[in-house]
Amino acid sequence: MKKLATIFTAACVLTAGFSMTAAAADYPQRPVTVVVPWGAGGGSDIIARALAKPLEKELGKPVIITNKPGGSGTVGTSYVAHARPDGYTVGLINNTGLIHQIHYGGLDYTKADLDPLALFLRVPVFLVVNSESPIKNVDDYIKAAKEKNGSLTLGVAAVGGGTHLPIEMFFKAAGIKVQPMPSKSGGSGVITSLVGNHIDSAVLHPSEVYGQYKAGALRIIGVLDEKRLETYPDVPTFKEQGFNVTGQVWRSFVVPKGTPKEVKDILVKALENATKDATYLETLAKLGDMPTWMGPTDFAKYLDEDDAKLLDIIKSLNLYNKNVK
Repeated sequence: MKKLATIFTAACVLTAGFSMTAAAADYPQRPVTVVVPWGAGGGSDIIARALAKPLEKELGKPVIITNKPGGSGTVGTSYVAHARPDGYTVGLINNTGLIHQIHYGGLDYTKADLDPLALFLRVPVFLVVNSESPIKNVDDYIKAAKEKNGSLTLGVAAVGGGTHLPIEMFFKAAGIKVQPMPSKSGGSGVITSLVGNHIDSAVLHPSEVYGQYKAGALRIIGVLDEKRLETYPDVPTFKEQGFNVTGQVWRSFVVPKGTPKEVKDILVKALENATKDATYLETLAKLGDMPTWMGPTDFAKYLDEDDAKLLDIIKSLNLYNKNVK
């Protein structure tokens, strides 16, 4: 009986293996769902829909965009993590869902539950003040922060959010403290407060500041990037101003852990080609996002490095496991 049971178990394992291999060889056979863990009309949603058509062309099957917002991106990310690992559920996830919220605790998934496919774009982070502010550069900002002894206000979409954590790396390097002021209406609320001189400064994305910056209402102190942005050539980096600090919100594609390598290889190739589409790149330019590409190996390495860097900041702000009851 034991021998028969062993033979039966081995046969099941082999059958499952052959079935998975066969499925991978014929992939895709039906529509592929891309899960966006944010609401319709937001940056991630716009990008996903701009990519859907070129991705359909590459895969030869329909691509369905599904929005699953909630929990600062964790609802949709959890859905992907627990989906069947067959390549038909792909997540468009940013660092909030893959790093920040995991360290805040209270989730039913970890980074290990997802396989990275690619990091495909970066969203730069600006430190901004009202154009009437006496603060004109990083040195002025540091001086003002020290003079106010921790009471200099910083508008953020959310404490511990995608734009907040990168700028905290600069604050740590500069040895200053500021007072984060979260907005219930996200970046648009921060802009309103800054233009109205209700806060001293803010951390924002290029697409959020563009209109008011061009109108002369806002001054950008610096960008947390390796080099100046083509669309903002007059804005210096923090590195140019003496602080070797970079940081951004990034967006990536992931699949459930255990997705067959053959399927992942097909997806990676299709995604890389789709991100070269001219119409998609025009959409990115309008948003102020920066196209980039890291395949599975490079992205996995970068993810671990960024995780370690941000974990240090999260702990210093006493946000680690803040959602654990």
